[in-house]
Amino acid sequence: MLAFYSIGPVVAHGLNAEPVKRSALLLPTFGPRTSSHMAKHFPIRLRAEDTGAAADLAQLLAEVTRDGELSDGGILRLQQWLQANDGPQPAFASLRTTIDVLVATPISPAALLAIHKAIERVAPASVRDASQLARAARVALAKEKQREERIEQDLRERKEKARRRPQYSANFMVRGVGRSNRYVTIGRHLTIGQDVALVRELGNPHDESATLVCIPEGQLGYLPREYAGEVSNFLDSGYRQHARCSKILTAGAHPIPIVDVTFYLSDSGLGVETPPARQFVPEEEQIAASHSPAPGMGGVVLAACILCVIAVIVALVAAAH
Repeated sequence: MLAFYSIGPVVAHGLNAEPVKRSALLLPTFGPRTSSHMAKHFPIRLRAEDTGAAADLAQLLAEVTRDGELSDGGILRLQQWLQANDGPQPAFASLRTTIDVLVATPISPAALLAIHKAIERVAPASVRDASQLARAARVALAKEKQREERIEQDLRERKEKARRRPQYSANFMVRGVGRSNRYVTIGRHLTIGQDVALVRELGNPHDESATLVCIPEGQLGYLPREYAGEVSNFLDSGYRQHARCSKILTAGAHPIPIVDVTFYLSDSGLGVETPPARQFVPEEEQIAASHSPAPGMGGVVLAACILCVIAVIVALVAAAH
């Protein structure tokens, strides 16, 4: 940017020498006080009644600042014009030097603003006022846009936080561990910190909200009745769950798991999907199933029995002879 500063009084030597006034000698320099300092010494502003190159420059300044924001193309156009034209007014030199000093590829927002303000300092009053109004309107619009973006971002964050917020949490002792040999499954396969699953049991004649507590190896027991009504609503509605064994009580006749469970919205991405509901199976059938031979073992057992009978017969015949 172009600034002008005065050289102090020159001390004259000789009887006829006269000191040079402070404002008589102005030299250009570059610094942050360029245009304001320059304006104190020269009337750098163009006037509406100017003609020739000054009028052309005023018209160009009005065009490049009409939208309230300078573009790289507008600055290039102004720079090329100033390089091709010269005028007696300091406005020409002020703009030319300002642009040459600040221009870069790409031009920074700070440089654009500095050039814009430099233009407003030398433009005719009508062009300056229009430019300042347009620039203020654009700044206000940008601030409003930023405010709306912050509101939208805050709303998105609130929605995301609500989407991932736990919908229900409970802590309970598993019931019915002493039935159907469930305590055996607990003793052999359940450990503290292990994930478990809450599964709805349909058709239970004792509790229409019955909910099983399961692991892959089998059933551990039931959710207490006082929790089952509310928890079954979350299970039936497809909420995601995170259930884990937080403790195992061993002071009684059978180990009793303590389970912590939390439910999340179905689109939260947290926890796991709720397993499909199971049909109620009477305890007698469960016990019979647990004692029945594995599939494919019936033939092996029958063959073993036949071999035993044959062996006994052979032994009796040999004893008779």
